[in-house]
Amino acid sequence: MGRTVRQEKTLVLGLGNPIIRDDGVAFHVLSRLREGWALQDREGITLRERCIGGLDLLFETEGFDTLLLVDAYHVRGGEPGTVRVLESTQMGPAKLDWVQDHWLNLPTALEFGRRLGWKMPTTVHAIVVDIGDDGLVFGEELSPAVASAVPEAAQAVVDLLAEIQPTSQHHLESLEVTE
Repeated sequence: MGRTVRQEKTLVLGLGNPIIRDDGVAFHVLSRLREGWALQDREGITLRERCIGGLDLLFETEGFDTLLLVDAYHVRGGEPGTVRVLESTQMGPAKLDWVQDHWLNLPTALEFGRRLGWKMPTTVHAIVVDIGDDGLVFGEELSPAVASAVPEAAQAVVDLLAEIQPTSQHHLESLEVTE
């Protein structure tokens, strides 16, 4: 009887609000991934865009081995369009002593799911784009600085996928950003 090898499941989850200008940057990054590289067809890789937070993160991430979160962030005085890749240890601790639905941060949501006995991602990275001081205004177009960061953020996702799923490397070789 042959041994079945389980395919690792990876979720690339873009979070944001597509009508709050730069807060929707993750939706543009995932769109670029879909259009340029058809990642949705890669075995074991799921792409999703959501306008959620809090406990809803439990339902979106449950059942996956790896989570690559794409989102906007803001650092006072930061440079709009700056792309950072964060490991789970850089996202802050889980705070289970204070759980409020909408304000639940990602580490807390994942730990909460684990304590419920759910299968939650064990490998977590965030690809974040600084939206600057003026990024949270109504509009569907990205600011020029944030729009110019989309290819870099998309490439960061591809690079992490190649690192996380080395057995799928042959699928990812052609997924380089081209201008």
